[in-house]
Amino acid sequence: MSRNKDDRRPPKATPRSLKEVSPAVKERVRKHALSQLSPKDRKTTNLYFNRYEYERGARIGPRFAPVELKQATVLVFADDDPKANFEHECRYILYDAEGNWLKDVEASFPPSPLLPGGTLDVLHVGVPADPQPVVVPTPPTPPCPVLAPAGRRYAVLFAGDCQWRHVNDLELAYRTLIGQYGFDPNDVFVLAYNGHLDPNAGPFAKQGGGGLRQFPIGSPLYQMPLNGAASAATSKNLKAVFEKLSQVIEPGDLLYIQTDGHGGKTMGPKGAYLYTYADPDDDDDLGQYTTDDLARDLKAFKTQQRRYGSLLAMMAQCSSRGFRDTVQAGTNADKTAFCSAADRGEKSFRSEDRPFCEFAVEWIIAERMHETDGTSVPSDVNPPDGAVTAQEAFDFAAPKAGPPDTPDALYITGGESITLSAPNPAEPELCELLAPVMAEYWREVPESQFYERLHRALPAVQKAVLPVLEANARELKKLTSRIRQIMADAFGKKPTRTAAKTKSTFRARTQREPRKM
Repeated sequence: MSRNKDDRRPPKATPRSLKEVSPAVKERVRKHALSQLSPKDRKTTNLYFNRYEYERGARIGPRFAPVELKQATVLVFADDDPKANFEHECRYILYDAEGNWLKDVEASFPPSPLLPGGTLDVLHVGVPADPQPVVVPTPPTPPCPVLAPAGRRYAVLFAGDCQWRHVNDLELAYRTLIGQYGFDPNDVFVLAYNGHLDPNAGPFAKQGGGGLRQFPIGSPLYQMPLNGAASAATSKNLKAVFEKLSQVIEPGDLLYIQTDGHGGKTMGPKGAYLYTYADPDDDDDLGQYTTDDLARDLKAFKTQQRRYGSLLAMMAQCSSRGFRDTVQAGTNADKTAFCSAADRGEKSFRSEDRPFCEFAVEWIIAERMHETDGTSVPSDVNPPDGAVTAQEAFDFAAPKAGPPDTPDALYITGGESITLSAPNPAEPELCELLAPVMAEYWREVPESQFYERLHRALPAVQKAVLPVLEANARELKKLTSRIRQIMADAFGKKPTRTAAKTKSTFRARTQREPRKM
């Protein structure tokens, strides 16, 4: 899709009547639309019916690729790849006001707003747009907390004109950063849809509107802060966040960027865009945040001479790899990691069995070191020091998501070793000691309050634990030497020199060199 304001600018008001389509016309349209689907297509295509008739001159679809209707029109939206994020193959099936077929228009995005909510009703379901939510109860014990590094940590979580699974990705990331990782809430910037928990339309609304969906893990209420227009996922707001960060970020600080929702590729051999929420009061806002926009916003860090420690970007939308070169050219961090779900021109996909996007949720699971049901992940991404590297997170998520996703990673000047936390020399012993104690308080207070108080207590806990573990390590070393001497006497041999140099696991971790990937 190209971005051309000269011929794609929407009118100041998109004319649409409030005339509801009659039951007779709806039934005529339904029969025709279904008759056009082959038996195979009926299993793979979803149909949605717009309950209101469009007036002549109305424009449908995203602002950057509008379709102008030449007469009063009844619309059916056909999603030909419901498991994929947009942009992907879909159609606008157009009928006149009497329900007579006019034509099919090939498209890459639904008519606005995206499902659910708005004025689109389900007409036929070949594939559920999202898996049925399975509410996971709060696990008996929380994931172990991690240690904060020396520098400050910032995060930008973004999902534009999006669906339920995308805001679930952001909510899980927000809870992980604020809770387990102890990010300062004031340093986490969330931009999602129109900035409201709207019960009638948009990603938080139940199908057809009339109530808010529940988050499927732990507390059912969404906790990420949405403060109206200032939290809307517009290009203008995203630019403002980057401008603010470019004025405050310092050497040694970390910036984590997570983008979700939908995207596509721009015209030409390079370039991509995020599908943003188009500001209804700004006719120049076409609903796109392009690689050129990101290049401009990253340049602000260089203009402000703001060198910082680490940039970790995880992009989960379609064509997300199209932002790779922009990040590589624009980063002003000492270390940079860029991880994406889909190649430029390729689609990213939802999870088969959870209301999340596959690559995004597996990435967050790796950072949490726990599955969404609270069980621990395999040891290859559950490091003994409790600090998950960017490469460990990517290597965990990539094979689970692709194919059909096409994940990719780029590491610059040691970016593969970036972590959201500091290594903890007292792991896993500290976690084993804390687990039964944390369980006593885990269900007594909301998750956000639990982790706030836990992180407040953690430095004192570690100060008390480390000397004991160090003393224990010395005793274990003596005990190991004594056991080896007893075994050598029994077998008539002398203890080997290598045995005398054996260190306990804890002592080895506290003295080892920094991790090299």
